[in-house]
Amino acid sequence: MVLEAGDWPIGPPTVDLAGPAAKGGGKESWAIGRWLHAPMTRSVKRGAILLGIAALATIGLIVMGVRQSMHKNCEVCVTFQGRTVCRVAVGATEEEATTTAIQNACAFVAAGMTQTVQCQNRAPDSIVCD
Repeated sequence: MVLEAGDWPIGPPTVDLAGPAAKGGGKESWAIGRWLHAPMTRSVKRGAILLGIAALATIGLIVMGVRQSMHKNCEVCVTFQGRTVCRVAVGATEEEATTTAIQNACAFVAAGMTQTVQCQNRAPDSIVCD
């Protein structure tokens, strides 16, 4: 199918590379620019708005699902090499929240992998869960 110049809504997507010099100093004609920057139709605008609303709704549902799955809150205090630190963590279960809080606390008082493992293998000073 061949489109004629009259078949395009704004003009054929062609570029006049000759420029104003070939036309005796006239204004350049950039049909592609006019074609790409054509005003959006009402249906395109409506589609873009609906897509944006759908994206926001999806993000909201994901955030709500993650927040509902995290419902245990635990504070753990750990002493390692004379330093005591307490950290709070949230998890789906009490065990998960406690483990995460211990890992977070040990990250502050231990230096290096060996000390971190030693710290995490010690019993915490206190565990308080909601």
